[in-house]
Amino acid sequence: MNHPVQIGRSYKEWWFLALIGAGIALCSAGAMLLIVNHRAAGGMLIAGGVALFSAWMSAIIIARSRFQIETMPGGFLVRDRLGERRFTDDQVICASLSTRPNFTNGVLKSTTRTFDVWLEGESGAQQLKLINAFAVGQRDPLGALVDRILSHLYERARAALEAQEPFEGEGWTLNQNELVVRSKHAGEAVSFNDLAAADIFDNHVCVWKHGQDEPVLRIPVSSANTPVLLRILQERIAPHPEGEGSAREDGLGRILFERKPRRGTIAALWVLPLATLVLLATLAIVAVLKGALGILLAGIPLVLIMGLVLVGVLSQCIEFRVHEHGVRRKWLFRTEQLKFTQVDTFTYSAVPQYYKGVYTGTMFRLTFTTSSAGKQRKLTYSKGLRNADADLERLREVISQLIAERMEAQFSQGRAVMWTAGLRFLPEGLEYRAAGIFGRKPPVVIPYSQIWGCDANQGFFWLWVLGQKRPAAKESVAQPNFFPGYLFLTRLLASRPATPAPAAAPQALPERAR
Repeated sequence: MNHPVQIGRSYKEWWFLALIGAGIALCSAGAMLLIVNHRAAGGMLIAGGVALFSAWMSAIIIARSRFQIETMPGGFLVRDRLGERRFTDDQVICASLSTRPNFTNGVLKSTTRTFDVWLEGESGAQQLKLINAFAVGQRDPLGALVDRILSHLYERARAALEAQEPFEGEGWTLNQNELVVRSKHAGEAVSFNDLAAADIFDNHVCVWKHGQDEPVLRIPVSSANTPVLLRILQERIAPHPEGEGSAREDGLGRILFERKPRRGTIAALWVLPLATLVLLATLAIVAVLKGALGILLAGIPLVLIMGLVLVGVLSQCIEFRVHEHGVRRKWLFRTEQLKFTQVDTFTYSAVPQYYKGVYTGTMFRLTFTTSSAGKQRKLTYSKGLRNADADLERLREVISQLIAERMEAQFSQGRAVMWTAGLRFLPEGLEYRAAGIFGRKPPVVIPYSQIWGCDANQGFFWLWVLGQKRPAAKESVAQPNFFPGYLFLTRLLASRPATPAPAAAPQALPERAR
């Protein structure tokens, strides 16, 4: 049985409740002051009236934005202040889908999904915006409807292409054998045979041609019909042999995404040296005209301060690119690059930053280490962000997958596999050496059959065994190769025979760290 789903803003939003509370408090205070004939009573009552009037107007706006939608076979029903409206899937002209993660102190708490549907109604085309927020672990209440509409559009697009008719979206047109990319001045037609790949990066659908590192098409995922475009392209783009397509002399392949310095940082890099020279020249001229050398000396502290600021700006002028087969880091005139296949150890850390107890952001640091060419090389990228970076996390998963496969190959040969400084994979179990005051303690081997749970939370890895309420192992996640080893451990535990439930379960596992 389908239940109506409420769409729109809530009357429980904090700003609306705060506005009502402020209005009531101000009016109450004004009434009390009026009783005692205080001269501030009038101003207090006016302020309270303004707050309550604002709350009333806000309530009207919230009410106008609220409606219910109910899924029906082959369509859906919309109930709003104007009554009921029924739509069929065939009335859908186009649709767009986008999601926005919601963080609290850098931790993902919920996801806001926006599904825009353009429909052919009796009075012409109309837009229906479906916005829902659901907590981590909860399913999208409209997920089935969203999938059904997108599948319907996909089937319509396939039928149009088979009938040699175009299928259009924002900035592009799909024909039977080619993709036409439209720009402000002209359009470019690209055959499917010339396309190398299509995927989502930086909240954009990116499409690459063979032999080009930069995408030929880059459109926001929230644009109309982009989910359909991506699905069709991924089906029709012929896979190419490894290393073919966008490979260049560097062998890194096409650019997936990049992180560049902000425009303000680049501007400061040019302005600060110029301002320093102007300051020195001005002080020198004044010192000569006044005949006082002390004026020039007095400007030295200012020059030093500007020099320190310039050093800080220079440290932020790092360009980090992620390619199909490796990463590249550029700082000023120095460029470093590393292929994924060359990476021996990979370290990923995300450290929350606080100032006087208030969360200010998270410092992300990625370190790639290789021992190729007979010497150890290290490539590091660090960046402070307010919340998580989905593309950096995706990069973490790609690297972890490659190194985990190497670990699995060594383990399948009966060899011990080093994980972290305190953890090692042995054929008979997981070896753990707990950290102590004077170094690591003697090793303890935990049979894989005794492990019933593991998780990573708040920067630490926790492992539970049968019959114990306290974790049997605790390690920092900011160690080399932690995430590859963690991925390998989950595979190892999933491939063993079913483990019986523990007789006495410990406290609930903490949330998985991002």
